[in-house]
Amino acid sequence: MRTQLCRSALFSLLAILTLAPNLQAAPACSDGDFKGVYGMIARGDIAAVPDPVFTPIIGPVIRVSRVVTDGSGHVSSTSFASYNGFVLSEDFAGTYHVNPDCTIRFDLIVPLPIIVGPDTWIPFPVPFVFLGALGEGGNDVEITIAFPPGATIRVQLHRQDNNNGDDGDEQLACATRDLAGIYQLDLYGRIISQPPLPAGPFTRSGSLTFDGQGRFSGTTFTNYNGFPSPLPEVLTGTYAVSRSCKVTMSYAFAGQDYGWTGVLTNGGRGANLLETSPEGAVIGGTLLKTR
Repeated sequence: MRTQLCRSALFSLLAILTLAPNLQAAPACSDGDFKGVYGMIARGDIAAVPDPVFTPIIGPVIRVSRVVTDGSGHVSSTSFASYNGFVLSEDFAGTYHVNPDCTIRFDLIVPLPIIVGPDTWIPFPVPFVFLGALGEGGNDVEITIAFPPGATIRVQLHRQDNNNGDDGDEQLACATRDLAGIYQLDLYGRIISQPPLPAGPFTRSGSLTFDGQGRFSGTTFTNYNGFPSPLPEVLTGTYAVSRSCKVTMSYAFAGQDYGWTGVLTNGGRGANLLETSPEGAVIGGTLLKTR
């Protein structure tokens, strides 16, 4: 009996020693897994600010960006943001590090706006830290703000799949024809001050058709501060996609001109969008190709 127990123990030990190298050789993540051109959308709320000069931006915030990473720990971003209804364009850069367990840290210097008047602001650089993890081999990244305190912001990044070369930025070449077909629209956020529209939460869903040549149309369904619009809102307008995959859209509805700005994703199968005009709203969302 003792001999059998010893043999069993020996076999178990040999099995563990055999498996140990395989366990140690499990693949690990690195900075190189986060490389290329990404479409990014960030949403959340700012409840407190590091200095009273930033008080006007307290409230909801949304940002859409084109993010470029080099696989060696450096990141840059061209973005459009709405801070509590104040819309602006920002460029910023920083560093990142991917740990072996695929968690990631971003250290960024973001120019927060000091608002001095209508359509007038002064950028003031503020250090930010975001923490999260890679998914889908680095194609998707989810992060959340860790510093400074006072904000709850969730960020999603998705790698653009027409980025296949050693230098993703050089490989990227979008055009208006890349946004073509029928797309599901999903927008939500908050109207801060856009008279005569009621202030409060806002949602818009529906279907938009893009002709690949610069015109779009579609039917959408909206809810203003808890009250659904009694009739569908039919939108028609124009759009363009730049080489760097920036999307701009414009249309008129009920006597008001509107503009959306964003970034094409998934090789044209989607886009992240932000309402950029008129000011007074924090509304953003996505397009997702149906067919």
